[in-house]
Amino acid sequence: MEYGDSLLIDGGFSNNLPINIAKEMGADIVIAVDVESPLKKRKQLGTVLSVLEQTIGLLGLEQRRRNEKLIDIHIRPDLEHSPRRF
Repeated sequence: MEYGDSLLIDGGFSNNLPINIAKEMGADIVIAVDVESPLKKRKQLGTVLSVLEQTIGLLGLEQRRRNEKLIDIHIRPDLEHSPRRF
């Protein structure tokens, strides 16, 4: 999205679980519903697109690990066995 002279993208590229932001804004308790797909296994990385998706997932991994320590209630739905609805 263009905003003034800037081009904005989803913050998930660098901070996909922004618990630190919620805490900085004054949240006392943070309930996180984590719907991020797990990292792919090597045999699933057979295309350029799958490698690119994995690379994007790795970009914010360290920030994500720090944020997970700040969560009060962490909900992780089973996405692997859920039907996809597009």
